[in-house]
This record gives sequence, C-alpha cells and structure tokens, in this order.
Amino acid sequence: MMLQPRLPGQYYKRIPSIYYIERESQLLKKEKIPAERWLKWLYHDPLGNIALESIIKQKALSQIYGRYMDSAVSVSKIKPFIEMFEINMDESQKRLKDFRSFNDFFYRKLVPQARKIDKLPSSVVSPADGKLLAFQNLKLDQHFVIKGYDFSLIEFLNDDSLALQYVSRQINPRRLSSLPLPC
Repeated sequence: MMLQPRLPGQYYKRIPSIYYIERESQLLKKEKIPAERWLKWLYHDPLGNIALESIIKQKALSQIYGRYMDSAVSVSKIKPFIEMFEINMDESQKRLKDFRSFNDFFYRKLVPQARKIDKLPSSVVSPADGKLLAFQNLKLDQHFVIKGYDFSLIEFLNDDSLALQYVSRQINPRRLSSLPLPC
C-alpha cells in the first residue's frame, strides 16, 4: 500500500469519533475503540503510517501478539474489555474465571437463548456480533476510511456509473438486498 498524503501537524487528534444508532434503544452512542488514539495516529499521521506499514502490519508481529493473546497472561485483559464494551456475561456459557486466555474469551460460546435467530428465508443472520457501517449523502469526491484505507465512492465501488447512483442517497442497511451492489 502506498502512503497517503495527510494534513500536516497532529491532524489525527482532530478526527471525529464514530457514532452509531443502537438498534434496540434507537439511541445515538459513541463507538468505543480500544487504543483509539494509537489507531488514529497509526492510520492518519505520516509517522504513524510509516510505523504501521513497516512494523505493525508485519506477519511476525501479528504472530507474536496472537501467541500473547492465546496465553494465560492475557486473561488480565478480559475484565477491562467486558467493562469497556458492557458485555453481558449472562449470555456466555463460561464464567469469567473459566477462560484460559483473552482469545478463549473472545470467541466464547453463548447460551442457546442468547440470540434470536430469524429462520425466514428472506432474513440475513450474522454469525457474530458487529455493526453495519452506513454513509449518508456521499459526494463523489468525498473520502471515507474503512479498515484504515481511504476511499472515494468511485474507488470503493470501482465503477463510475454505479457510484453516480449512490451520490447523495441514504442507504438503509436493512434494504441492502434490494441494492445493485457488485459481487
């Protein structure tokens, strides 16, 4: 990946937080991101971007961190993570003291009644918890970031005519099946 030109100074500190509408309560909430300042620095500061590309994204570092998160030492990260993200541990088959590592907790099994599964053939069921990302009123030259990569609408869809269909339209994630998205 080529380094993207960024604004001078500590621009990354001025990047706005991410907000979302919680489905059940319909309340606007601020996204909680572990190490948010570090991530903004890595992805939006020229020096951080150099560190990201030359060190952080290297397979060896990922393997070392993965082994750490598989180790018993990482258990100490579980409780703060539960508290930060307000995870309902009543949905877990295991109790906090039973996890052998952070990764053991991270891919924990839930009790059968924890999630309702809509069995209608027209429904989409996600195998994991997560949030849909949606943008409203995009302009052709407006940039947005997904997983640290900058895109315009044309770059993201890789199709000029398709991008024109989405300029200044609000996309409702619940109706994605009716949109002509590329496969």
